[in-house]
Amino acid sequence: MHLDEEPRGALGARWLVVGMGRMGTAAYRFLEEKGEKVLGLDSDPAKVEYHTAKGRRVLYGDAEDPALWEGLELNGVKGVILALPDLEARLRAARALRAKGFGSVVGAVSYAKEEDAPLKGAGVDVVFHPLLEAGERLAERVLEKGGA
Repeated sequence: MHLDEEPRGALGARWLVVGMGRMGTAAYRFLEEKGEKVLGLDSDPAKVEYHTAKGRRVLYGDAEDPALWEGLELNGVKGVILALPDLEARLRAARALRAKGFGSVVGAVSYAKEEDAPLKGAGVDVVFHPLLEAGERLAERVLEKGGA
């Protein structure tokens, strides 16, 4: 496939990670380390090239392009992780997945509590708050180290 050609199928992947920035890459690596078959999608050809050079299965895919979701065959996919920075992109992707009849789990990042209701309304099952949860883990570790 050409770098900017969108995939027509999940290519045997069980998990799809949409958005291969820091969070998406971490999710991809975690799933891969657990022995799962993962496919990453990103709309930045440079990121696709970078990840491909690292041996990851990452293809070009613009989550805001309805044609991507219409043409993407998701049989056998257990779940989709939406690690996109833009709320509207996450909402559009979740709605497109559900409109296509995707019944498996959809997870998405949420950068503010106000994003939770729209994400859930769009069909997201699992909402993750990276900044909030990272702060809690930091405080937890400091408490442990401080002997609390």
